[in-house]
Amino acid sequence: MFWSGLLTLIFSVTPIANENGVAVLDTFGQESLSAWRDTSDGNMPTEKVTKGWKVSSTFVKKPSVLRVSIDRQVDWNLESWNRFELDVEVENVEAFGASSLYFHSGDGWYSCGGFTPVKEGTIVFEKKDFRSEGKPAGWDCIDRVRISFWKGGESDGAITFCQFRAVQKPILFLTTRNAEGVEFWRARRNAAILSGTLQDVGILADTQCLEKDQSEEDWEKVLQPRKMLVVAYAPYMPAEMREFLKKYGEKHGKPVLFIEKDLEKEKLEVTSFLEWIGSHPPLKKQIVEQMVANLGVVGGVTPPRISEIQTEVREVFEKECFSAGLQNCLKKQRELLREIALRTRESDTLKFRAWWNHDGQGAYKGDWPRTARELKAAGFTAVFPNLLWAACAAYPSDLIPQGKRYGEEDLLKACVEACHAEGLEVHVWKVNFNMQYDLTPELREKYRQEGRLQKNQEGEEFPWLCPSHPANFELEWKSMVEMAVRYPIDGVHFDYIRYPGRETCYCEGCRERFEKAIGKTVANWPLDVIRGEEVKRFESWRCDQITAIVRKTREELKKVRPETKVSAAVFNSYPNCRSSVGQDWVLWAKEGYVDFLCPMNYTQDTRTFQRMTARQQTLVGKDFPLYPGIGEWRLTPDGVVEQIREADSLDCPGFIIFNLTEMAAGKILPLLTP
Repeated sequence: MFWSGLLTLIFSVTPIANENGVAVLDTFGQESLSAWRDTSDGNMPTEKVTKGWKVSSTFVKKPSVLRVSIDRQVDWNLESWNRFELDVEVENVEAFGASSLYFHSGDGWYSCGGFTPVKEGTIVFEKKDFRSEGKPAGWDCIDRVRISFWKGGESDGAITFCQFRAVQKPILFLTTRNAEGVEFWRARRNAAILSGTLQDVGILADTQCLEKDQSEEDWEKVLQPRKMLVVAYAPYMPAEMREFLKKYGEKHGKPVLFIEKDLEKEKLEVTSFLEWIGSHPPLKKQIVEQMVANLGVVGGVTPPRISEIQTEVREVFEKECFSAGLQNCLKKQRELLREIALRTRESDTLKFRAWWNHDGQGAYKGDWPRTARELKAAGFTAVFPNLLWAACAAYPSDLIPQGKRYGEEDLLKACVEACHAEGLEVHVWKVNFNMQYDLTPELREKYRQEGRLQKNQEGEEFPWLCPSHPANFELEWKSMVEMAVRYPIDGVHFDYIRYPGRETCYCEGCRERFEKAIGKTVANWPLDVIRGEEVKRFESWRCDQITAIVRKTREELKKVRPETKVSAAVFNSYPNCRSSVGQDWVLWAKEGYVDFLCPMNYTQDTRTFQRMTARQQTLVGKDFPLYPGIGEWRLTPDGVVEQIREADSLDCPGFIIFNLTEMAAGKILPLLTP
């Protein structure tokens, strides 16, 4: 069977949770064949199988198709749902890269990336990880859902969609819009503090905002699947609403806690709060069993004496208060994890150990010496501070203005001096082309007049520099070389060395330069290069524009500071990134334009991390230095250690972690410090 695209049903059902806080959104049964439609332009074969709905790719037959993508119209209010789970089975996982989940609302989308299971599994999408594209109108008016699995290789595979569901956590932090202005924001901040307190002890909760005019029926729909309710800031809550929540809690055996103070000004009594959480026997039992079970595998390893340790932990929970049991369990977990983490320092292969640092100021703002000392003590060898953007420098530059985000201090000088004093390498990270956060009105007008900004197919301006413009080409390579000439840095590091996506660039300059390159006029610009006869040549030409900057930077650095290394943070999926964003990093490696690469292998699934890294090693060759990027912000410390171990098992010569912040340093560095 092939897609007909003729029948599309609109599902007008607001998800309702069952007693376990789960709402099944789709079981991919027979009715799904008419509800979903193909959005991949690939005419994908589909069939109903026992476990769900199977969609096969057509990547080989249609090389321009870049994903298996299905879409359906809905009418959902997802404001109270913070977690979405998709069960799938995968045939030939090598055909696929990442997965994506999209919810359409208003004039935009909420989107979130995920992994692709090796054979079968559940992909989790947390609401906090979604980003906005365009201008979505809100989670309460979702009118379309889209699921995509991106092309990851040169073969075909299949995805069987089994079940799609939304999940609510048992504890709810509630904020309401019945308070105006500062009161509402106090509730938001309190909720963040409370949620963070529970996360620190391994307990997850949801946060939801309700309007002041909600009916009792609306409230009950929200509260029904929860086991506990915390009103994050209650002084201004109407008496009738407070009374309703009290009675609801008493009637259904669900504890309700009203927070009466601003937790930014008056410190939370953590022990008392945790004891209140443990006052609900069913929830306490659930938390204890989950935490004890988590001790069974730490950092991807089953610890010795684990049964004995688990028994000891249970006994503390039984004999002492709940908060003491939590702290004891977490202490045991940290001790076990530290033992495993310290073993990675004995690796014969992981010689290069680095962090990306996004704000360019180290883990402790203004204190690079402390950052450098702690990194060295934890066995790290290098740091990649983001100290240069397309329109903003963190040091005096003749080419790019010193931006407001960094102030007037020479942060590059401070970083180099502190890190070199501790024997750490400094590879300065530049965000290429992207000017959207630093583009002043004056600079924007200047670049507009000079035709240097990117444009989409409708001719709308995009705040990125056009890679094919000669002046931009010169600015990019010269700014990279300038750093190495002025400062004794160890390397320059490309980031965003690509186009934003297929939506750009179709400016007048691109048309003129592309036509000159191919020796003919493109009659129907830009449609001929988007989906017409010139698609392939335009894709290659876009890659050439990006590669030219990398190659030129390498050539010029060899003339002035040949010891300076050239590297790049790159998309993890190749060749998809070549066609989607013009990033041909395999070519850069094979031609010697870069000394090493850092693929951003950000995933919460270690099997996917292993698969991506192994495939990348095959693409560039085992002898080429490839340092896989680990996404700390998406992982527990346990997950970070597990992926470091996986990099070691693959004989990677190193790894790099994103992102060095004070919080990340506090979680990871002690584990690796003897």
